[in-house]
Amino acid sequence: MTDKERITKIIGDINEFISKIKLLNVSAEEDLKKDWKTLHAGAMLIFGATSRSIDLAQELIASKEWGVPSSYQEHFYLLYENNAISKELWQKLSYLVKVRNLIAHEYYRFMLSDVVKALQISVTAIPSLVNETKKLLNRD
Repeated sequence: MTDKERITKIIGDINEFISKIKLLNVSAEEDLKKDWKTLHAGAMLIFGATSRSIDLAQELIASKEWGVPSSYQEHFYLLYENNAISKELWQKLSYLVKVRNLIAHEYYRFMLSDVVKALQISVTAIPSLVNETKKLLNRD
C-alpha cells in the first residue's frame, strides 16, 4: 500500500533541496574554494536531497513489494532491477549515495570535485527519480 501523504511530503522536501542547490550556482571547484559557506551548504544540501531520495525509493520499493534493500545504494539498484529507472539514472543516484556517505561519515575526506559533481548531478538525477516515481505510482 502506498502512503501518498508521506510520498507527497518527501517530494516536497526534495524539491526544496533542489531549489536551494540551484541557488548556490556552483559550476566549478573555484566556487567552493572562494566561499567555505557555499562548500558546507552544498554538502548538506547533497546530504539532504540524497537522503530524501533514498526515502522516496524506499516508499516505492515497499509499495511494489520489491524486497528489502540492505544498503542505501541497493535502494536504487532495486529500482533499476525492476525497470523503474534507467541504468544511467541508477549509476548517478549511486554516485550521490557515495558522496552522501562521505559527507555523513568521513566529512574530512570528500574532495571539492566530488561536491561539484554531486551538485551538478543532483539537479537532474533527483528530479528524474521523482518523475519516474510519480509515473509508476500513477499507474496503480
